[in-house]
Amino acid sequence: MANSDVNKTRWRPQGWLLIFYGFLLQPFAFLYANHSRLFFQYLLASIVIAIVDLAIQSTATAADYWYQGYYLSYGLALSAAVHGYLLSRRYDVQQMRRWYARWWLPPLAFVAWVCALLSVRIFGVESFSIPGSSMSPALQVGQLVMVKKWGYGNYRLFGVQIVKTASTVPIQRGDIVVFQHPKKPTVDYIKRVIGLPGDKISYHDKTLRLQTGCNAEGLACTGAIDVTHQLTETTSEERGTVLWYRESLGDVVYTVKHIQQATDFIKHYYQQPGLPTGEWLVPAGYYFVMGDYRDNSEDSRYFGLVPEQNLVGGLMWAW
Repeated sequence: MANSDVNKTRWRPQGWLLIFYGFLLQPFAFLYANHSRLFFQYLLASIVIAIVDLAIQSTATAADYWYQGYYLSYGLALSAAVHGYLLSRRYDVQQMRRWYARWWLPPLAFVAWVCALLSVRIFGVESFSIPGSSMSPALQVGQLVMVKKWGYGNYRLFGVQIVKTASTVPIQRGDIVVFQHPKKPTVDYIKRVIGLPGDKISYHDKTLRLQTGCNAEGLACTGAIDVTHQLTETTSEERGTVLWYRESLGDVVYTVKHIQQATDFIKHYYQQPGLPTGEWLVPAGYYFVMGDYRDNSEDSRYFGLVPEQNLVGGLMWAW
């Protein structure tokens, strides 16, 4: 047998390197260990555990002392390190060494995997955790949502603008969108689109009205959206009696909440030049958004219209 063949059959992965790779790179350590099946198993486990960890972390409170970190993911890393070391001790030197069992390949594969994940997060989809109750009952505090970003043209990563292009996604009334706050662009909000360019919105005494096809001055409008408001339930919360309404915005139907004792904060409304308080005209390239929990939402009534270039993405699903 040639020396080169002996070297191939007698090769054994280094235990210390598998411990290092197992803890830092987790599934990719098993490529170096010459176990592709374990690589795919750990990769699937790491994805599932990361989702579970994120879900638990997003709902953990200060009282949850048992879970103030990503302990399941840490446990997987420790498991991969120990498992990798045991494999090195029990390694069968007679087995064929595959092309991926090289010391340099796990770091390279890990970097490629991270780049792929970041690309998906920048250009494809991104998860967000709902921080408040402004979109209740559609979205609850701590709920995780998946947002489609492709086509909206506003591609950022951890608050850093990567690239910005023109949006190609048609926005519809009733869509739930994530956007950069017009006055605090480093903060992302999630609200429901109520008004499109050319719409005139009025909100008085908890009643929403919507006209369409308005001219630039808002003095003439060609149509109106039939907004219905049907009471379905009454509950009690700390702030008072909560009235649940089934609201329709044309063909779009959803549930909104009002606090019976609360009054409209009219003095804090965004005052659009040339229009009375409580009325807004949506120009081209802008949108009017509101939260479904009307008396517990900071939205376009207060911070004004949302520029199209501030849109980050649209809601895909929530869990």
